[in-house]
Amino acid sequence: MNSDLFVDTSFGKLPLLFVFDLDYTLWPLWVDTLEPPFKAVPSELYMVEDKNNYEIKLYPNVPHILNFIKKNIPGSKIAVASRTDKPKWAREILSLMSFPAQPKGETIVSLSEIIDFAEIYPGSKLTHMSALRDKSGISYEDMIFFDDEIRNSEVEQILGVKFVLASDYEGLTIRTFMNGLKEFGNDNQ
Repeated sequence: MNSDLFVDTSFGKLPLLFVFDLDYTLWPLWVDTLEPPFKAVPSELYMVEDKNNYEIKLYPNVPHILNFIKKNIPGSKIAVASRTDKPKWAREILSLMSFPAQPKGETIVSLSEIIDFAEIYPGSKLTHMSALRDKSGISYEDMIFFDDEIRNSEVEQILGVKFVLASDYEGLTIRTFMNGLKEFGNDNQ
């Protein structure tokens, strides 16, 4: 799928910081249910295996969405916010997962290299967003947060970060992403 397929110039204002939960938003599992050590799968982009050869893959639309952000929204940043009980494991998986570099994609980097900020530790998403604001210098009103848990919508109610619910079955889809951008643009007219 070509990331140019979902370019829409009618969004109005766009976020400066795109924040993504990990478990059941970017990939279909909970990191704390895996078993280290983890290993890269050199022949496969977007995949890592655990000790038992369990495949850790991004949801199908996620690479296209991340590439779209990097290619089409200059000056924007990408962050992850996860409350996993195994932050070291999550960071290791991100560092092992191969991802094509932009703009042309010929060079392969790790997923962690395209992520500008990472707040991965147990606790509240409110704490994660506060840390992201402090580290990035980007205001809450210029952030959008995709997560599969409705309870985390408190970031919008309390802080003003645009919250978009992702399906825990499909993860982050292009449809959900595009709808989130439209809502963000409508909220900021």
